[in-house]
Amino acid sequence: MVVRFVAGENAERPNARRFALAGIGATVVDVGVAVGLVSAGLGRLPAGGVALVIAAFVSRILHARYTLRGDQLDRWIRQPPVFATVAIVAGVVDLTVFLGMSALAAFPAKCVAVAISAAIRGLSHRLVLFRVVRREQSTPMRRPVPDGEMRVSVVVPAYREEARIADTVTRIRRELDVFADDLEIIVVDDGSTDETLEIASRYADGDDRITVITQALAMGDIGKYFPPDDPQWKGADSLVLLDQVVALVGSQGWTVLNVDTVLVAERPKLKPHIPAMQQAIAARLGLAVDQVGIKATTNERLGPEGREEGISCHAVALLQQP
Repeated sequence: MVVRFVAGENAERPNARRFALAGIGATVVDVGVAVGLVSAGLGRLPAGGVALVIAAFVSRILHARYTLRGDQLDRWIRQPPVFATVAIVAGVVDLTVFLGMSALAAFPAKCVAVAISAAIRGLSHRLVLFRVVRREQSTPMRRPVPDGEMRVSVVVPAYREEARIADTVTRIRRELDVFADDLEIIVVDDGSTDETLEIASRYADGDDRITVITQALAMGDIGKYFPPDDPQWKGADSLVLLDQVVALVGSQGWTVLNVDTVLVAERPKLKPHIPAMQQAIAARLGLAVDQVGIKATTNERLGPEGREEGISCHAVALLQQP
């Protein structure tokens, strides 16, 4: 089970420009105070120490009130002990470099020291963030079961997973034990040549909450039909590709009952476009709009999507064969 924390609609998310401006502001203070005090006759050690303390306070104020204002997802600024520890470590490195480069004038020496300590702070930020996110994602969020009848179906795609399928099914049951009486685990074996099917089937013995589907389509991936090096697909309309996929599935005797998709992107904001997307897809599939599910989320600034290097999409379709 993955626990995703989503900031409120009114929360302002940090962006690279605000983060950079706050960092530049603190750096200017750090370098300016250090060089100014050295020029006034103060030694590098006390000058660098005073500059670091002032810059650390300026940095925290700027990030808390400007860069990360309203952001519920940042684990850095909301942990003063962590912030202070990293600031101290980076400060020690900064001072060491500043003092060690006594052959250089104060300004270039301080610039080098700031650059190295900034790299340490950035790395520490990412390590802290990733560690906390992993811990949160590995801890299930317990919620009371709502009133009314329900049935939870978990689909597990499997291909040559004999070494892991048993542990996977066991963990799903354990993490979703709150739905124990209404849980169905569907293991979809896509033509494995190992013992994935046999192992999954053993778990289904005497327990009708697990279904093993052995007749998956096994039609290959999208690259088989639309190779990226084929010029005819360059800039192709995705709805045209969808038409061809539906035709391929139909040639095997299957029809689409519903689809559900999740789009992962930091930008642009997709919520205003979801109704139009649902209508366009529903029209091509011959479905009602309420049979096409589209959800949009971010990746919490993590991975390629979080760095705004791309957008990913996860989709599942329910097919029926007469």
